Amino acid sequence: MEPRDAAPGSSDADALAFPLATAAEAHRASQKDHFYSQLLYAQAQQTAQTVLGSERANAPELRAATTIAYYGLTLGRCVATPGEEYCDMTRVHAQSGSHASAGRRWVCCIMYSLLPYAYSKITTALAATLRSVDPEEAWQLHAAAPWLQALSGTLDKLRLIASCLGSRYLHIADVTAGLAQVRHANSELKSSSLTPVAALMAAELTIRAATAVLKMRSGLRARRRLREFGLSTDGQSPAQADLGPGRTCPLCLSPRKNPTAGRCGHIFCWACVHEWVAEKPECPLCRKPTTPQSLLRLQSYA
Repeated sequence: MEPRDAAPGSSDADALAFPLATAAEAHRASQKDHFYSQLLYAQAQQTAQTVLGSERANAPELRAATTIAYYGLTLGRCVATPGEEYCDMTRVHAQSGSHASAGRRWVCCIMYSLLPYAYSKITTALAATLRSVDPEEAWQLHAAAPWLQALSGTLDKLRLIASCLGSRYLHIADVTAGLAQVRHANSELKSSSLTPVAALMAAELTIRAATAVLKMRSGLRARRRLREFGLSTDGQSPAQADLGPGRTCPLCLSPRKNPTAGRCGHIFCWACVHEWVAEKPECPLCRKPTTPQSLLRLQSYA
């Protein structure tokens, strides 16, 4: 690999000519750092639980603090992390190849801690909002909630796919700070292609996305079908919304558990109607032919 041009203001002695780390090496180092960071968090959590109690021990602030402590005591002090030491790597300025400044290293450390913390806060706020908002009035938010909750895992998969396809960055923190990982060994490393791995992960994401879209479309069709029968998404007609008997199951005469509708629009408990239809494939009220596969659990679409 040819040495990079030195950045303006840097001397030739400061410039490094080490080759960029391969995707496999960068991923291996990231896994090691994640393991050690999780170990530090578990120890801090155990101590906090003894001193402060269980509620504060599970607070996202503790995880953020241990993450910034882990990277601050290594990367922030211009020292290789345990994962980088394991793979004989270090971080340098991505453009010049010279030693990264302390400011860039600390930006990287803060991003490692800030991004998961912000995501945790957003998902917590979303869960609180869903509990306080009427599903009938904000069904779009309820439909988008699973997508937002799975966003972190999806981004991690996309990051790994990009890395397997030859991306020089493994984490968005490195992009923000302008850092790159290089190997200390000057010899060229022959590594096997990771394109098949990237293809398998891309196929998995595609299947998951298609499944989620199909599930959402099924939910929307169910909502439209219920409206055609004059029912809301909780299985009640507008006139029955405030009436206690409207929430009872016609089979067990108890409050409905996991409300389930047949194609005819009648609402029952999931266990009651499923047991009935398994024995006799018809609606208990109108006798319309009904199969277990046609039953709709309304709770899933609320």
